[in-house]
Amino acid sequence: MPRQKKLLNSAAAREKGGYINIELDEDDRASCRQWLAEPSIKEHALQQLIDGKYQLKVSYDQNNDCYACYVSGHWKLNKLDADWTLTGRGSTVDKAIGQALYKHFVLLKNGWEEFKEIQPRQQNWD
Repeated sequence: MPRQKKLLNSAAAREKGGYINIELDEDDRASCRQWLAEPSIKEHALQQLIDGKYQLKVSYDQNNDCYACYVSGHWKLNKLDADWTLTGRGSTVDKAIGQALYKHFVLLKNGWEEFKEIQPRQQNWD
């Protein structure tokens, strides 16, 4: 199933913020695994994320029975993405973090402002 995207219609809607949930199809998940297999990519990506003034939080998502990684801009330091939260999910903490990094650096190419995603409805997060 292809990712479902919904662009925000106005600057006012973009300013409200929310969650950026991108459902990965099988090809995306394979591409994510391949990207994360590169040596030191996760460490390098985490460092770039921190240097970009983003925050990362990981917790267990009971509703979806998986781990969830939430990435958001710091409200004082990264005002562009401060009201937005990009999510990554996986069966392990490592997979959830990796998926969030893949979405940020590969799918969204560091640009969140035009995307508001529909909540994912899948069981296989990896």
